Amino acid sequence: GNQINLVPLLGIIFVGITILWTVLADKAGHPNIRSTFDLLQAFLAAWTNNEPNKMEKFIESRSEQQIVKTWIGRFTNNEGDSVNIIIPDVHPGPFNPIGGSNLPYVLFTAFSRKAIVLHSISDHSLNIPSKSELDRYVRSLDKQEIKSGYNLCSLPCQVHVSGFTATGLKFGSTVILLLSRAPEGMDDLSDELQKGLKGYSSSLGFTDTLVVDCHNALGTQLNERNNELLLAAGKQCLKELNISEEFPFKIGFANLHDIPYEANSLKDDLGESGLATVVLYVKGRYFVIGWADSNNMDNALRKRIVSHMSNNGLEMLEICTSDTHATSGKRTRQGYYVFGSVTDPIVASELFYSLSRRSIANITSSKFELFSAQTKIKVMGKKQFDEYATALNKSMRLSKIFVLVTIVVYSATLFL
Repeated sequence: GNQINLVPLLGIIFVGITILWTVLADKAGHPNIRSTFDLLQAFLAAWTNNEPNKMEKFIESRSEQQIVKTWIGRFTNNEGDSVNIIIPDVHPGPFNPIGGSNLPYVLFTAFSRKAIVLHSISDHSLNIPSKSELDRYVRSLDKQEIKSGYNLCSLPCQVHVSGFTATGLKFGSTVILLLSRAPEGMDDLSDELQKGLKGYSSSLGFTDTLVVDCHNALGTQLNERNNELLLAAGKQCLKELNISEEFPFKIGFANLHDIPYEANSLKDDLGESGLATVVLYVKGRYFVIGWADSNNMDNALRKRIVSHMSNNGLEMLEICTSDTHATSGKRTRQGYYVFGSVTDPIVASELFYSLSRRSIANITSSKFELFSAQTKIKVMGKKQFDEYATALNKSMRLSKIFVLVTIVVYSATLFL
């Protein structure tokens, strides 16, 4: 008789445990996250159903206003056609299909597919949280202001220091500085590094220095020693550029729309903008900068492409990625495929060679102009990711504890 009387009591205990778990797990992110379950539902709707609205509202409500800058290096020929190198201070992300995850392609199309969108010294705190903020950002670029113009260019300067590479181009008082650590790789670079380079550049008399993270090999955050080595490479490059002679130049550009290629040869490791090349012709030599609309590159790919180009008589200065997050949401350790991990490296090399040949065929005398635009928009800020992670981790820990309690209670009932 006693056993039968325990049944309703055990039922009440199980219901009580479930209710308590629901309440505590949902409030695990307090006070920063109102409802952990709402966050999880919004995330799953975006990730599995391609419905970003809930997640964007969630993120935007907790984002902060900030003034961001966008640099546009524009090469214009006598017919008025232009090629653009765009360096936005905002960062692609957070993940597909939220906010500015497809930022490089949006800018690529906004500049009539005659552009490469490079990775500035920025991190995920500068993600644009929603499509409406992204639209506002792109519209603001119409108000770009001219900073300088110049008709001459230096020969490219490339400096190697302990595995770090700094590649620089000088257009009068403007410098474009490309930083790489391929094949070893590195994570998003620090603002301190950028300040150090810009401060040194300014002391040499340069007015504007556009620092680019080539983002062309997977790696970790740089430690203090590595930061010093990269800073040394950048400074040495700036120092050499400062005394370098300048010459008339020509520019050529091509993207995948300009060459015949097998569409199915491109895989999930590449965004919608595809690939492009900018070729600089100066003092009788061609120099190629390759661009992939991808989230990073396979660590061995840069060397393979540069070798392939060299074997065919072309000098590839650097390959940069856009760090697009439009290709995220994959079941890999990084959450995305790096370029060259799915696309055949031989195909990638041949495409860059074809694009370079087409760029050379398109080459024209151009003048260089530097534009900048300032935008006040909402960005995610540094705290959001940490708060989401904390809420979900707490919720998971609570869930494990409650599962354990449930198993103990259930086991106890078997003995009663």
